[in-house]
Amino acid sequence: MDFTFTEDQQMFAEAARSVLTAEVTADRIRDRWSTPSGLDLPLLHQMQELGLPRMLVPESLGGLGLGQADFIMMAQTCGYVACPEPIAEQVMVTAPLLVDVLDRGLGHGAVQTALDALQGGALVPRGILLILSLTSPSKPSGFCWDMERASTCCLPLRSL
Repeated sequence: MDFTFTEDQQMFAEAARSVLTAEVTADRIRDRWSTPSGLDLPLLHQMQELGLPRMLVPESLGGLGLGQADFIMMAQTCGYVACPEPIAEQVMVTAPLLVDVLDRGLGHGAVQTALDALQGGALVPRGILLILSLTSPSKPSGFCWDMERASTCCLPLRSL
């Protein structure tokens, strides 16, 4: 087996690395503390423009159709710069779980809506709770369990 990264993987990782190392600074991290959302929205927009949220989503669902090996260097870079935004979590956990739910036929239109929102630049900070809520008949109180109350599950970055 060949465990070396391809030239395309290295170029994509270098693009993300250059953005993250330039943008994730101590000053930017301090600035996000005073924002209502607690997020660095311009950084998240840049990551969305690079296509990171769509990396592990199949092309048939509007994603880039890449694999985990394609994202691993970006995840490493997120850790290297101590990126406080949930970029790696959204790409490596939330997006694949939403895709898996759709592949298994367990969800309904709200799962596709959440996946589309994620790919379009929204965060799903309670992604796992959302996935469970969209597939489980039992719904514990105190959590967001429907897309009509999506403001507590998804943060549309363009409207913050």
